[in-house]
Amino acid sequence: HILLLSLLPFEVSSFRIFIMSLQEYLDNHKISEVVQAAVDALSEERPEKPLTFLSEYFAKQQEAADAPKDKKKKKDMGPPSTDLILEIFPEGPENNETMEAAVRGLAMDGLVWGDAEIQPHFFGLMKLVIGARVVNDKVGTDDLVAKIEALEEISGSEITAMNMVN
Repeated sequence: HILLLSLLPFEVSSFRIFIMSLQEYLDNHKISEVVQAAVDALSEERPEKPLTFLSEYFAKQQEAADAPKDKKKKKDMGPPSTDLILEIFPEGPENNETMEAAVRGLAMDGLVWGDAEIQPHFFGLMKLVIGARVVNDKVGTDDLVAKIEALEEISGSEITAMNMVN
């Protein structure tokens, strides 16, 4: 079909573009293969009501095409959550080693602590950089920060990164 279109005069170039985009659409959606498979099934079955047969055939094909997408979406879905990275600062140098244990000791429904690393801050003080995942409707970030800052080993904290998970 495309070869014949290239032989058409220049004046019909918009028609040529339309036909080429139509062919691209048909190819992308594998319409030729789907229709051929339907005709093959029709010729095998030879039903009394061929249009009903084709209608049901295409409905089953559409369900099959949609099924993997639906399963994948359901598998990936969980409660809406947010990944956080927090920087937590100790009250003094004597708390550099105990602040991670104190922070991890905080337990809230919908809070899961992630990886942590002690990093230099300034004047011999260290800071704790820790990841957390919170379920949005169970843990408020303001509440989490308030609970962290209420610990006696901690002088302050801040959320440095947030990423919505789903």
